[in-house]
Amino acid sequence: MKTENYKKLFQSLCIAGTIITLIVLAGTYFKVHFNYSNSVSGFLWCGKEFKPPGERNQYVFICPNKNFVEQYNLRWHIQDRGHCGGTLPLLKRIVGLPGDKVIINARGIFINDKFIKKSRPYLIDGYGKPLPKQQLNGIIPEGKLIIAGDTKNSFDSRYFGLVEEKWIEATAKNIF
Repeated sequence: MKTENYKKLFQSLCIAGTIITLIVLAGTYFKVHFNYSNSVSGFLWCGKEFKPPGERNQYVFICPNKNFVEQYNLRWHIQDRGHCGGTLPLLKRIVGLPGDKVIINARGIFINDKFIKKSRPYLIDGYGKPLPKQQLNGIIPEGKLIIAGDTKNSFDSRYFGLVEEKWIEATAKNIF
């Protein structure tokens, strides 16, 4: 390889390294997150302040409490790195707000008698193990939310029920 080619390669690597470093630093300061799951489409998301109770269909970053993480970390492959008690935040969509009527059963999630698409729960996971069954029928209390992903493979309220509003780190907007 000629010297010129090495210089171009080195310059390209320096530029790529600088871009990656800036994204990581921006992620720390501006709440920029990479989406590692397939439950919501989009790779790069930016967060901003969450104002309770949020809005229906608003995307949010959720940092569950330690008990939640411990309960589900062995069953589910919640990322084991990040600033949410050692995990990455979950990226989900708010589908149920305080005061909404909610039903979660074997058919899926219903909010105010409207079926949430792709919410029918699976009985077993990808490893053949039985999944938790969530049964709810009532009104969502203050300080709680129902969340869902955009795909049928999402780990969401179908399996763990109500989410604490205080677990929401930020609203999320897709960048890329």
